[in-house]
Amino acid sequence: MRRWITLLEIEWLKAKSFYAFGISIAAQLFVFLAIVFVVSNIDLNVEGVSARPFFEFPHIWTSLAWLLSWISLFTAFAMLVIVGAEFGERTYHFQLANGLNRFELLGAKVLMAISLSLFWSLVLFVVTLLFGVHYSNTVSLNDVFHGVEVSLFFFLHTFFLLAIALIISFVIRNTALSVLAFVVLMPLEVVIRTFLPDFVRFFFPFRALQNLAPMPDFFGLAVMNNPELAALKSTVAEVSAPIVSIWITVVVAVLYSLVSIVIIFFSLRKRNF
Repeated sequence: MRRWITLLEIEWLKAKSFYAFGISIAAQLFVFLAIVFVVSNIDLNVEGVSARPFFEFPHIWTSLAWLLSWISLFTAFAMLVIVGAEFGERTYHFQLANGLNRFELLGAKVLMAISLSLFWSLVLFVVTLLFGVHYSNTVSLNDVFHGVEVSLFFFLHTFFLLAIALIISFVIRNTALSVLAFVVLMPLEVVIRTFLPDFVRFFFPFRALQNLAPMPDFFGLAVMNNPELAALKSTVAEVSAPIVSIWITVVVAVLYSLVSIVIIFFSLRKRNF
């Protein structure tokens, strides 16, 4: 156990030496807090249409999780940059020469991904509690914790996203090409999904990511205090409910993450640094 803690400490020291890492994490935190603060303080209460329900329990869990899921791309890009830079500087070669085996090399990166996932899940949990308590008209334990599982799903969302970044960066081993591949794969998957049945689409990697932090029914929440607009809600395009349960999505995300780690490990065994 002490060995793995030491490896994690080394990973953090290496990560902090890259300006891109610190800037990406700080930028993600700043952008997230700035958007939440600005939007929550905009009073759009016009004839019962308001953004305030987005920040009331239990809706705030899904609202902030969806927002942070998109901003999490900052952390994914940071991971791509770090791994690519270490290949470019032959850091892994020196680590192996100094006694680190390939399993430990991969394990250290996985621990780093877990740590980042825990950090962002904690950020989501704390920010949701603070803003939810402040903006909710009534607060009870049932209201507060109805939806708290979203923060657990978000942990898996972030880890899965970082697993995708890791497999791309370890296979390509070039920062610029890895970032390009990551950017291209997302719209490419969307195009491929359009030619497949609805049920099959939900098992693609990036679609599984979306299912772990789905977009809330913003229109329905905005007009929930306006009876007339709420009655017209059925005539407006709404967010489609997933045709697979969240727990199936969790299993899919876990399997994808494990497969990614296995592929990276065999890639490390077959190739030299």
